[in-house]
Amino acid sequence: MAATFLKLLLFLGMALGALTGCDPALRMVFQNHTSQPIRLTTVYARPARPDTAEQQLLPPGQTTHYLGIGGWTDTLIHRLVRRHERRWELARAGDTLRLEGPALVAFLRRCPRKGFAKSTLVVDLR
Repeated sequence: MAATFLKLLLFLGMALGALTGCDPALRMVFQNHTSQPIRLTTVYARPARPDTAEQQLLPPGQTTHYLGIGGWTDTLIHRLVRRHERRWELARAGDTLRLEGPALVAFLRRCPRKGFAKSTLVVDLR
């Protein structure tokens, strides 16, 4: 009787795991390690409608952006930058860093990838 119950429990666990899938949430985590706030401005160049998103990163702290499911690969980073034609501006008191195109791709490729299936890209701002 106990062996049958364990088999049923194992079968149900495997069925539940198959139904939920194994693709983790694709996250980009921004961590502010400086002693001052950083303003992150993302410029999207969409056809006929440019758009800008701005966010304040307070020290010390972090914010997370969810971008779908899967893991971070170099190909995904290239597609993400190319598809949205993004430009980032990181500004703090008296200093602004602008990244776009190949420079943004190179910057993101240097960021550590962590978590299950490398699904978290950590952007450390120092």
